[in-house]
Amino acid sequence: MVASSGKRSAQKGRALPAMKTMKRPARAAALPLRKKVTFVCAAGAGGGRSRQMLLRQFGEVHEMSFRGTPNLTTAERETPFLQQIVAAAQAAAKKSPSRPLFLVGHSFGARAAVHLMCRKDLRRQLPRSCQGIIAFGYPLIHPTQKRENKLMDLPVSTKALFISGTKDPFSGDFKLFEKTLKKLRCKTRLVKVLGGDHGLKCARALEEGAVSTINDAVSHFV
Repeated sequence: MVASSGKRSAQKGRALPAMKTMKRPARAAALPLRKKVTFVCAAGAGGGRSRQMLLRQFGEVHEMSFRGTPNLTTAERETPFLQQIVAAAQAAAKKSPSRPLFLVGHSFGARAAVHLMCRKDLRRQLPRSCQGIIAFGYPLIHPTQKRENKLMDLPVSTKALFISGTKDPFSGDFKLFEKTLKKLRCKTRLVKVLGGDHGLKCARALEEGAVSTINDAVSHFV
């Protein structure tokens, strides 16, 4: 009995092993930890939104869809659609007036954002917090329209990020895209998503890389 009691006493006297503190996994470096922003996201003519949902990790996403048949061929025809973006931006800014705001668009929505920035009369109606454009799948290549000319009209104060897939027929081989952006007076960046189509969808094997590329581009832009 004594021996048994001594054994238990010895066990009680032993120092317990130190507890290991489990560290939480660090967030990806691409994610912005210092601030939140507001995104006003316009859909494409067919309602597609590309990778706009990835923006949720960076701030508030306000979705908008165009009313009417999309048309940007003349100033008169484009005005109703550009005014819809302005109204959506104003509404979003009222909810979070202190946050930087970015206009985001996919395909037609991206073109509309560019056309808006080229219209001084409408651009002046945007919230002061508006910082620039994020264009997913910008449809530059067209059989009859020279859409690069509109990009040339962007004011020097514009800040624009273009994100397109390497398999997007509206980007072609990117030569026209790159040539045009080099001529612009404003600050722009073109990011290519490997294997991405017009909606930036890609093969499963390329998905992780696509998401990483987009997140990194947005993080550095905003």
